[in-house]
Amino acid sequence: GGITWDVAERPKDYSSLMIESLSHDGSSYIAIGMRPQAATLEVLRSQNGREWTVIASNLPNGDYVFRDGRLLVIVDSLETFHVAISNDASSATVSEGMRSSGAPILEPNLLCYSGDILVSVRGNGRVYTSADSGVTFEGPLRDACLSYMNRVDVSFVKTLYNLGNKVYIGLISNHVMCGPIGRPTSSVDDALDIYTNPPYPNPFHAETKIRVSWYFNVPSQTLALKIYNLYGDEVSDLTAQLQSKVEDFASVVTWNAEGLPDGVYVVVCRSGREVSSQKVILSR
Repeated sequence: GGITWDVAERPKDYSSLMIESLSHDGSSYIAIGMRPQAATLEVLRSQNGREWTVIASNLPNGDYVFRDGRLLVIVDSLETFHVAISNDASSATVSEGMRSSGAPILEPNLLCYSGDILVSVRGNGRVYTSADSGVTFEGPLRDACLSYMNRVDVSFVKTLYNLGNKVYIGLISNHVMCGPIGRPTSSVDDALDIYTNPPYPNPFHAETKIRVSWYFNVPSQTLALKIYNLYGDEVSDLTAQLQSKVEDFASVVTWNAEGLPDGVYVVVCRSGREVSSQKVILSR
């Protein structure tokens, strides 16, 4: 196979049509299509790649993933939908929308399956998992590599796929991370107890102000505020300034970047296992 190729025109009724999976019995292609000016998705099947039949329509235009050619999961910011597909993809049944809970998706993300676990990767590498195909999410996963890349890489995730029992995450910086996903891991979201506000101004040319706030259960003396370059090197320690300006579970510090080269830096506030970060650009 693959020695000779043929070209099939996209059906004229669709502005996009992407083949996403094979039916469970391998007899048909399964595709996701969208019609011009339509805000919904359609699921189609074809046995030859030329003639397509709609098996499900009026689906929400959210992030989606297939599992084994028998289940399509669509997740948007409010609800999760399951589309059960027959073995030969001749028919499909759409569930009622189910409101996501735990750590619902409020931003664009990429999805894939690792065994029975649905993996959701958001932002620049925060990994969440679901054992019930998107109804409940847990996370983000605590991992040294993920935390390091979140600190030093300003790029975002562009690809996500699984191979065997490992999940691979590709960033637009051409970094690739991989690791096993065995089961969902509960944790507290990085931004739940500590929040580092976006520095202002940003970009800046001399000084910028950074505001950090936290909940009452976080002792201020446990907070550490440091600046890193994209190589992960610490370039400034603002901990003493932060702790000296505490007022009502918040602190505003000034970072003077004199002597440092232009570029992207990462502001990281920590307290125990809690981490909150922001990226800032120095441009003179």
